[in-house]
Amino acid sequence: VTLPTATDPYASTLAAPLTGQDLLDAYVLALAWSGPDVLYVLTQTSVYALRRSAGAWRPVEHFYDQKAVRRNWKGKVESGQVPPGVTLLEIAVHDPARGPHGSLYLGVSGDSDKHNLWWFDGTSTWQHTGLSLGSPVHAIAVDPANPAVVFAGTDVGVFKGTGTFPASGTATWVWETFSDALPEATVLD
Repeated sequence: VTLPTATDPYASTLAAPLTGQDLLDAYVLALAWSGPDVLYVLTQTSVYALRRSAGAWRPVEHFYDQKAVRRNWKGKVESGQVPPGVTLLEIAVHDPARGPHGSLYLGVSGDSDKHNLWWFDGTSTWQHTGLSLGSPVHAIAVDPANPAVVFAGTDVGVFKGTGTFPASGTATWVWETFSDALPEATVLD
């Protein structure tokens, strides 16, 4: 069974397999469930959400489209967007109840002068978290007991961010190294 149609593309009742069913824009890299009815999907170029309502999966929601950002590139990244020249690596759910879509973290890899951990505000805006390392973010974990705390696994260890999320205004994070007694090593999920 594939989503969002929730049908079997290889069902014996079909004359031929539905090999084009439920295709996204690229290979899937990561999945993050936010309860039994919401699935966030990270592909090589996009971030999506699949939601189930009244037992049926709704049409796919598209939160980030790297190809569209690249097409609209005018030498400067549009405010509220992740830069188009980064490699998407990981997603994690932050707050499923924030805004109409729920908030997310996105880990990326790119130039050393780029921010590599981004936050989706649950409406329409991506914001860098201020974690400026010049190292890819391979793994992301949000503290379930305190969602203001996020951990980022990178090529140079683990970092802990504590966020402040005002109802209106810009979110901010305070970052600290969280690798005491750990070797300086790549942290992967």
